[in-house]
Amino acid sequence: MVSSPAMKDWLAHFPLDDMPRLTHIGYRAHQSPHIGKLHTHFGYEIKLIMKGHAVLQLTGEKGSIRVREGDILIVPPGFVHWSTMRSGALSYYWFGVQTGTIVSRSSTSEQPVVKRRKRTTDIVEERSSDRMFASLNKQLPTQWTLFRDMHDLNAPMRSIHDEIVYPRAANAVIVYAQTMEILARIVRRMTREESPDNDPIRRIEHYLTAHYLETPALGKLAAVSGLNQSYLCRIFKWRFGVSPIAYANRLRLRHGMSLLSSGMSVTEAARLCGYGNALHFSAAFKKKTGSSPSLYKKNIGRPTPRSEQ
Repeated sequence: MVSSPAMKDWLAHFPLDDMPRLTHIGYRAHQSPHIGKLHTHFGYEIKLIMKGHAVLQLTGEKGSIRVREGDILIVPPGFVHWSTMRSGALSYYWFGVQTGTIVSRSSTSEQPVVKRRKRTTDIVEERSSDRMFASLNKQLPTQWTLFRDMHDLNAPMRSIHDEIVYPRAANAVIVYAQTMEILARIVRRMTREESPDNDPIRRIEHYLTAHYLETPALGKLAAVSGLNQSYLCRIFKWRFGVSPIAYANRLRLRHGMSLLSSGMSVTEAARLCGYGNALHFSAAFKKKTGSSPSLYKKNIGRPTPRSEQ
């Protein structure tokens, strides 16, 4: 079913009898521009950016969009699109899920625009999981939508990956549960019902977002969250995929990228990002992005060709 269990390009093919709602799931790492073909999907297609940054184009109507680590892109059913990477390097999970009461059993997840394939359908409303999917279906986007900084989806996405690559007992139950968690968090993000006051890990995230230029002290984070240091580090990493300190460093480097994009010098950007000198900033920047700050600054300023706008 799966081409490779390693974190390289892989793709699982569906449908499966015990997971009829999933149409496809995979992981890709693009290091150079590529051009996709126009197509649609029976269900929602979701892309979770795990690493890198790039310029994508989904349609000819809204131009290009910039995506980066932690972003999630959701494309609704029947939406005609292509996925073209104009520049950058990107690693991401992408998967398809059908949330309606009618579920296609087509073995092909992508449907060409010019010639539609015949679809076969099943009505699935008997199980409690199907009713939960249907309840989320009414609240999900009807147009393609980009959500920023949804690092808390890393954990459920990796869980889905593991359950499909290494099938075990009751894996379909876990995959469905994690898929519903991803969709539910998207809905919660859309409706802005998630309050940091009721979530200690969110309080830590909000504190780091406001104070990332400082070196985060675990004692301070414990006071903000009301959790002990060992537990908060473990839960934060489970939720966001990195430790609180690594998360703050990620925000500092993202701020540095923004400063460099505005034309600021490497030395000044390093100072404003809280680094002691430009050498430390350059080393951290290259480790995270694969590019030196000076090279990034040079490439980011290149104009986009008129044909790609």
